[in-house]
Amino acid sequence: PGSITHPERYGRYVALTQRYLETMAAGAIPVGVCPPDLRKLMGYNPVVELNQTHPLVTLEHVLDNLGMYSEVTERNRIAVERNADWRVRIEELRYACNA
Repeated sequence: PGSITHPERYGRYVALTQRYLETMAAGAIPVGVCPPDLRKLMGYNPVVELNQTHPLVTLEHVLDNLGMYSEVTERNRIAVERNADWRVRIEELRYACNA
């Protein structure tokens, strides 16, 4: 997230962005930091947490072990369809506005 790559611009707040959902819907592996609202939406942490001291170690591990992430990518893709479809999100917004 921008809070990691450009903290001077975004501050330290980590939030769900469309990029996370697009990444997971495409079957890609999100690597970085899991925003609390993404964890809440999905019901689990769908992100491979980045070793911020040695980020290349994390990336190399993912690239060297792509097969072990196939179940994660499929779980993420299904979770996006189930939890992050705009029909679902709009209902959540309506509920939040009426609460």
